[in-house]
Amino acid sequence: VTFGGNMTVDNPTHQFYIRGDNVTINGAYYTVDITTTNWSGLIAGTTYSKSSHGKSGLTIKNMGITASTGTLANSTATVGFGWLTGDSFMGNHGTGSTSVIENCWTTGDIDRSFTSGLVGTRALNGSSGSSTDIKLHVKNCYTSGNIGTLSESNCSGLIGCNADRGLKVTNCVVRGNIIGSDNSGIFGSSTENTKGLGPIENCYIYGTVSATGGSSSYAIGNFSTNN
Repeated sequence: VTFGGNMTVDNPTHQFYIRGDNVTINGAYYTVDITTTNWSGLIAGTTYSKSSHGKSGLTIKNMGITASTGTLANSTATVGFGWLTGDSFMGNHGTGSTSVIENCWTTGDIDRSFTSGLVGTRALNGSSGSSTDIKLHVKNCYTSGNIGTLSESNCSGLIGCNADRGLKVTNCVVRGNIIGSDNSGIFGSSTENTKGLGPIENCYIYGTVSATGGSSSYAIGNFSTNN
């Protein structure tokens, strides 16, 4: 799939549903503007679609997501949404080839608990990957929305909570300010499997941290386990 122009999305069910392996969605550097409430990601996650769960070899690239009037949906630690992908986007990834998200950017604020700027929660939940066996590589991406509020927690600028094993982040930038409790710039907090999460390379966070409690941080949220 290759975009042919800018798009506006005014319905929360208007998403891409990926059913097979080795699918490429190329935004061709066009922008998708979200004008609906309760947004759960341009690439649907598993909670509502069962679409990309366990798929491999996906490429999502060259697109921007703005939110002129849109808002992210209410989320939890196990079902949380990003502006680009929904929850468990690549969960239960097996032995197939690495999936890639590259050259993507978002500008919407991350103002619901357990939401993120790019990739939703539990991105690789149940993955067989490791710090050297990468199943999802996020590279050359940036987000500019503010992260969290005084009342919303466990928000992240790039990757949602409980990401799990085999997720690598390279050459990414987070520009939003980090506000509130247990919010973070790159990886969200985790109460699940964190060993073998994957390397973070050449990434930058330009915003300020204004923590009101918990463990807000520039890069990585609070990890309560390391199984």
